[in-house]
Amino acid sequence: MNNGVKALAFTSIAHFANDGTAFMFPVLIVYYTALVPVTVLGSLAIIYEVISGLLSMRVGSMADAGDRDNTLIAFGIGILAGSVVAFALSFAFRQYLYEFLLLGIVMLGIGQAFYHPLGATVLSQSFGRDRAPSALGLNGAIASSGRAVMPFILVSLFAIIGIGAGLGVIAIYMFAAALAIYFGLRFFHRKKSKPQVRDEPVSKPSRIDAYRGFLLVLTVIVFIRSMFMMGVTTFAPTYLTYVLNSKSLMSILLSVSLLTSVFGQPVFGYLTSLKGGKFTIAISSLFSVIGFFIFLFTKSFVIIFFGYALFTFMAFTGFPVLLGYVGQVVPSEFSTRSNSMVWGVGNTIGGAAGIAVYTIVYPYIGLADAMWIMLLFAIISGLMLPLLPSKDKKYETVT
Repeated sequence: MNNGVKALAFTSIAHFANDGTAFMFPVLIVYYTALVPVTVLGSLAIIYEVISGLLSMRVGSMADAGDRDNTLIAFGIGILAGSVVAFALSFAFRQYLYEFLLLGIVMLGIGQAFYHPLGATVLSQSFGRDRAPSALGLNGAIASSGRAVMPFILVSLFAIIGIGAGLGVIAIYMFAAALAIYFGLRFFHRKKSKPQVRDEPVSKPSRIDAYRGFLLVLTVIVFIRSMFMMGVTTFAPTYLTYVLNSKSLMSILLSVSLLTSVFGQPVFGYLTSLKGGKFTIAISSLFSVIGFFIFLFTKSFVIIFFGYALFTFMAFTGFPVLLGYVGQVVPSEFSTRSNSMVWGVGNTIGGAAGIAVYTIVYPYIGLADAMWIMLLFAIISGLMLPLLPSKDKKYETVT
């Protein structure tokens, strides 16, 4: 097995585990609502998103300064496993519900800070700028399958063996994944893993300051886009349980719909390689808005499924599209810091802001109308896309 295949295999294990837990708390909200006010749960979701976003910048700087990607990725997955244990204990020991719930939230935020900037760097340096978006797309497809099956697995385990025991099973799997990742990625070293390209022109030394304008514009667009995405997906299980009046139907619809992004990630990763990040962001943003409009327009199970499936196919493509785009513009020596800025600040803290907006407005206008409000943020971010440079244009066009 060559190093590129090994990098793709073990980062995919990490991404599957990471994104599975990313969609865990929205499902748990459905079960916590009988014990904790929804506004408190929304506030807790904001906390873990903010922790993750702020910490990812620090993780990026640490990673770029050293050569410990396997250790850092495995550590992040291990912390996520610990968060699952804390959530399990919150159900097992109700007298300490809030203490274990808060501990789980903090650990979830810390654990979520590691994978995306680090995994993108491992793949970008293993495959090179031209091939990296496609590799990121395949990696993202595995992550999407984790995100897709988690609602169904959780609801099924909870029904069969109980909430606490079901979360315990997930925690054991997560700890095992962390060990596999640590040993599986030990071969990776940043300088040695960069592919050698013959006849590549020697570029002048660059500084990250030269790319801050591009990164700032992209981060703002991603921030607003993520306000929409995380605001609606965090409360989608609650909304669907209300509309469909069934936790089982909710879990099936979510899982099957989210499976579409398994195909969407490699498709959009390839499009990013072929057409550039700006084109791909525009296409995915437009059709995700259309899909979500259809999702909200009716209470028919079939139409809701079609709309949410289209939304997830288009929207859950950020890993290959956004970070692939960053890799096309920013030199590899700044990759993890750049990825952390776009993903940590833009995607994650933007998501926290979206959850905050939804949590504030929905008690006054209801679950459905709050979804319509969040859709406006997607439209605003789409209108800002002309500020980004195309693949074939030099960065200086945005400074």
